[in-house]
Amino acid sequence: MNAASPWDALMRRSVVRRQPQPTAEAAEGTKTQQLLDAIDQLQHVTTMRLCLETDLDSRAVWGLLKQHRKSGRVRFMFGEWSPGVSAASIKAQQAAKLLRSLGWTVIEPGRKAA
Repeated sequence: MNAASPWDALMRRSVVRRQPQPTAEAAEGTKTQQLLDAIDQLQHVTTMRLCLETDLDSRAVWGLLKQHRKSGRVRFMFGEWSPGVSAASIKAQQAAKLLRSLGWTVIEPGRKAA
């Protein structure tokens, strides 16, 4: 093969592909966490605004939030994303339901026992 060929460097085994270096954004958290933080901070926000805030396209926004939408952590209604119920409150509700099924009396935080 000709030494001046652009393919010459690719045909040699000494060429090592470099991995991209992590950026400052990667240190801040995952893309999904950035989206969830933006929704928590901005409350009712459109997909376009999330795209601008996180530098993602709309397909990525929908894809990354799909599981969180199914679990109820975020909601999408009338063209806007909003925070849903937190995972901690869902677990607390499940624990209260279990305790009630076993005969315990469960009182919500902030209420006094009768």
